[in-house]
Amino acid sequence: MTISDAFPNMRFEGKPQCHIIAIANKQQEVSVSVGCMLSRVRTGMPNREMTFAIPGAPLTEVVQQMKTTTVIDGTVANYACEDTRRFEMR
Repeated sequence: MTISDAFPNMRFEGKPQCHIIAIANKQQEVSVSVGCMLSRVRTGMPNREMTFAIPGAPLTEVVQQMKTTTVIDGTVANYACEDTRRFEMR
């Protein structure tokens, strides 16, 4: 969710999983893959995980965007937690 919020136009790919590396490298785009069975079995990656490729050149900007998004998401989560108290049965 955080990655998707930080990069709403990010490339979301299926199989083959490895092509997200080429997308990040050649097209300088952040990309994610749900993976393929070959890669999952060979690496031991569980079904609940995905892979994420970040272009090397804008790495600093990508990290900063992730940090900013994490702060925003945390603020929204704290508000939602406080707001749910309005609906608690007393």
